[in-house]
This record gives sequence, structure tokens and C-alpha cells, in this order.
Amino acid sequence: MLLTLFVAPQASACSTCQAGDPTLTIMGHGKPFEGRLRASLEFRYRTEDIGVPGVSSEELSEYRTSLGIAWTPHERITLGLSVPVVGKQLALANQSEERSFFLGDIEVNARGFVWQDRHAMPRHLLGVVAGLRVPSAPELEDSAGVPLSFDAQAGNGAWVPSAGLWYGYFRHPFSLYLSSVGYFTAGGFGAFEAGDAWVNTLMAQWAPELPVALQLGFDTRAATRDVDAGVVDPDSGGFIGFLTPGIVFSPTEDLLLSVRVMIPVIDQLDGNHDEGVSVLAGVTYDL
Repeated sequence: MLLTLFVAPQASACSTCQAGDPTLTIMGHGKPFEGRLRASLEFRYRTEDIGVPGVSSEELSEYRTSLGIAWTPHERITLGLSVPVVGKQLALANQSEERSFFLGDIEVNARGFVWQDRHAMPRHLLGVVAGLRVPSAPELEDSAGVPLSFDAQAGNGAWVPSAGLWYGYFRHPFSLYLSSVGYFTAGGFGAFEAGDAWVNTLMAQWAPELPVALQLGFDTRAATRDVDAGVVDPDSGGFIGFLTPGIVFSPTEDLLLSVRVMIPVIDQLDGNHDEGVSVLAGVTYDL
């Protein structure tokens, strides 16, 4: 079972901080059997620094716990649902701080299997993936009724459809997964609209002996800049690449435990904008 699962980071609050293929967490990358039902719980911690220090700076810490479920009604399609609970702490340049803890934006997605090289034990799989992030999180306010900063919100108030392609290769004890997905933001809280993003994932897995598998990946994101009330945010958009080592452990046949670290190694983000190391831990169970 370890040879058919990658655990990837779940989606962030906005399309421009998306990194990794969110369908991997709950769906894996192999071809599932018809009728399979799978549940997952994933925790993610990340940091982000935005703006000019001491002038317009924001220091963000985010804690995200996502409950996911995936169902395969037919061998050629898997449907998924992800429900996040998001906690944020945003330190501002004026020494004030904003905090939030609420339901984030729910995401639904589907993965289709288009082609495989052979019916039994395929080595090559090719498919499509599509999703929709729904603006289920309300716009949060402080005690005075003033809306929190956009970066402190649990969601972004936008409809975010996504679509892309994926490919899987299997040759025991090695497997490989590639995907390329576009995220297109429509709307947002107030007059704010996050930029669109194109996210690519390359993940290799080596599992010579059960119950442990080692993973090494490279995730990239290229994003357009955010726009607030018609004004382009200079500290948004650009390109970033993450080196992503991880480990998966299967104590029983239907249970998977995973830990992963995303380390930024290529930083070509626009303006004053830095993202730190992200840490992820997850549990996946076949029902």
C-alpha cells in the first residue's frame, strides 16, 4: 500500500500561497479500486513575512488542520472533499497583533484516470484533476467590528476553480508522481483579489521494505500579483520552489502516518515577501 500513496500539503487560504498537489493527501497517486472510501486528518504549520520591516511588515504564523474524505464510485474517477480549520497569528508593523481561528474554505475535487499502459499492474498512469475551493469561511472581524487584515482571515472569500494533469510511474521499489495544476481566483473579501497560481509537483518514493517509505519531492509555484481596490500589491506574486523530504509509516494495512517538511530553496518572489519552512503531519485510513 505504501507504493501507491504520496501525502502532500493541503491547500493554503489563498491561491498564491498554494504549494503542492492537495489531492495527493487523501487520494494517493496509484489507481484505487472501485468503492474505496478513505479518510484523512492533516496538520500543517507555516510562516510568511510580507512587507518592508518596520514600515509595512507583516509576520504570519498559520496552523491548519484539514479533515479529508475520498470516494471512488468508479475505477476511473475519485471524488474528494477537504474541510480545514485554520488558526492564524499576524504581527503588524505597529506592534499590534491579529488572531483568528475558524473554519476555512472548503474544497471539492475530482481525479480522473485517462490512460494506463496495461490493465494489470500498470507502470504508467495518466489523468486529469479538477477542483473548486468554495468561499465557506466568513469575513472575520475584531471586537470593534472592523474586518481583520486579509492575511489574518481563515479564508479569502473567493471562488477558486482549478484544473490540471497528473502522471504516475511505478517500478518496485520506486515510484514517481508529477502534476501541474492551475488555480484561478474569482472575487474575494471586499475589493481584494488574490492572484492566480500555477503549481507543479514532482515526488519520488522509495519503499524497499514495508512498512516504511521514503520520499523526496520538489514543488514549485508561479503566481500573479494580488490586487486590492484596483491597486497591484508589489509584495505578492512571483516564483518559489520547495525541496520536500518526507517519510510514510504503515503500522497496519489500512493506516498510514506521514511527516513531511517543505524547505524553500528557490526564492524569486516579488517585492518584500519570504516564506519559511512548512511542517506537515498526517493520518490516512481506509474505511
